[in-house]
Amino acid sequence: MSDVENLPEYLPQMTSAHRTTGDKVQVTAKIDPSDQPAREVEGKAWFPVKDEGKTLTWGSEGPNNYGGQLDIDAVSDSVCQLTVRINSERAQSDDVEAGVQRTAEGIKQVAEAKHG
Repeated sequence: MSDVENLPEYLPQMTSAHRTTGDKVQVTAKIDPSDQPAREVEGKAWFPVKDEGKTLTWGSEGPNNYGGQLDIDAVSDSVCQLTVRINSERAQSDDVEAGVQRTAEGIKQVAEAKHG
């Protein structure tokens, strides 16, 4: 998950992600807000990885003050706990919750497919 190029594999709404310089990333995503038509958007984001890939933080430019943090903690040799924190000033909190659920499911599916 710490490789930016793999983000579209884990994040169903993301169609491309490419690191530019340092922690900066160019991203493209398909969004489908409940109050607007679906569309593809491009933007600049940041994506630093900490603690040997166990903590990911991200954020993006724009009016919503969007960002978050994902922590992966080992519970046992075969089980991890995923904690996701989201910060957004978007008025449609249901959209944010739905996005978190889709992302968690995408991460789970890829992890189970790769690691059983």
